[in-house]
Amino acid sequence: MDSIITSANLISINNKTTVEDVLNYSKVEIRGFLRANNVKISGSKLTLAPRVVDTIGSRCDIVSDCTPQSSSSGVETPEIAELRAGWTGTSCNFPTVKLSDIGSYLLHSSHRTEDAEKMQCYRQYIRGLNFYKEGFIHEIMINSISDSSKHCYIRSKCYRSMQQGVYEQWILMTKERLFDVVKAYCTCPAG
Repeated sequence: MDSIITSANLISINNKTTVEDVLNYSKVEIRGFLRANNVKISGSKLTLAPRVVDTIGSRCDIVSDCTPQSSSSGVETPEIAELRAGWTGTSCNFPTVKLSDIGSYLLHSSHRTEDAEKMQCYRQYIRGLNFYKEGFIHEIMINSISDSSKHCYIRSKCYRSMQQGVYEQWILMTKERLFDVVKAYCTCPAG
């Protein structure tokens, strides 16, 4: 286990630490960890946080989180555009989506690329998280597809700016524990 060493105390981090977790520390603490590990320390806090996670990942040899998830369940999962009916906003139907699930998808998966490299969408992850925290995400709905399907879609709308219009985003994820994000998309310019 690596630690961020500060003058006052020790802050523990491990291979489950996410960029969001690191952003809870001060820039001085983050730079102290990077300096102790001989990693570049210049840049903003948003630039430094992914370096901490990468440093931890290279030390802990994270392999299990980096493998792309298979969506093959024997039953064809329809595209979201094909689903006209079956959408509900009842929260009791929602699977538990944790920030770590979204973080694993955006930071450690290779879903958008042909090779096995990680997507490493740190900026998109932080911006999306901020939009959620600031209350821009509305109209969250779920479609269970069918009773036999192992997947479900969750969609929502982001009202970030009246001038730029509404962005729609969705995720395809497994219904059963351990919940896993299979696909995700947003209509914003970043996709």
